Amino acid sequence: DPGFDPNAASRETTVSLSRGGSILVTILDATGERVGENVRVQCRRKVGESTSTASKAGDGDGQALFDELAAGIYELRAFRGSGPDFGRRFRDEDGEWIEVAVEYDQVAPVEYERPAGGGLTGVVSMDGAPMQGVRVSLHGEDRADEAERFIQIQDQYSGFGGRREGDTTGADGKFDIGGVEPGRYVLLARHADVAMVTRTTVDVGLEGSSVEVEMLRTAVEGRVVDDEGEPIAGAEVSVHAAATGNREQVRLTRSFLGVSSSMASTDEDGRFFVVGSKADAQLEVAVRAEGFTDGVSESFTVAPRQTREVAAIELARAGALLVELTGDEI
Repeated sequence: DPGFDPNAASRETTVSLSRGGSILVTILDATGERVGENVRVQCRRKVGESTSTASKAGDGDGQALFDELAAGIYELRAFRGSGPDFGRRFRDEDGEWIEVAVEYDQVAPVEYERPAGGGLTGVVSMDGAPMQGVRVSLHGEDRADEAERFIQIQDQYSGFGGRREGDTTGADGKFDIGGVEPGRYVLLARHADVAMVTRTTVDVGLEGSSVEVEMLRTAVEGRVVDDEGEPIAGAEVSVHAAATGNREQVRLTRSFLGVSSSMASTDEDGRFFVVGSKADAQLEVAVRAEGFTDGVSESFTVAPRQTREVAAIELARAGALLVELTGDEI
């Protein structure tokens, strides 16, 4: 304000406010019916070199309201969600941008057909009961093995967690993964209380598909003892795909690098029980206990829905090596 006098005791200023405009978006499917879930609308406005963007999920009536907007030209597009939190990045192919003119104190109604695209819904269960907290993700068949190894290592060494992708089942065991190109995929499911990843091959169609995933209660049990046959309580136990190569080298590598976070601990009798081992695969048990060298069992297999008792795993008492550096130079 060029007429502003900083030395004046006071000055009256009038600020004019205009009622903002609104855009009411109604999301429709290919048949003209409203889409009330798993859809989101993105709204943006370009002013000079900058762009302001906002997005909202469609409500139960298949509508999204953008209000208190300044007058001007806006762009809208709708896209499929990816689970309840819509955590995935926006993609250029999610929908065509359309222009909408906004006037002050007016509501601009817009009907938008949600873009077609595949999706996968399903339910994960164990022993006929839904499982909550199962993390599911889809991977191409050519990358499934690599993804499974990465997930297993990540969960073992960094704890259950890692990258947010796919979806997590709720109390009803259900999941919903949207925005999936039609084709054949491998669904990987994992749970903090289940030892290994469950794999399921699925075909996703253009209008979506559904799948039921059963996490088998395939288990491994056994006992950990010292070199005198006495039980070792509190030992950390993990079940893994059997390693290839020299077994002593594998044991030493585990000893220096440390075994992964434990899937179970031995009780006062030295016994352990691990649920969720992969069926019909070569497995091994890795054990770590304070004061003992790490131990690795012989490889074995488990039949689906069965419990396999492995031979007692004997740990040798660990020694220590102290290296003292002498001399005048560091």
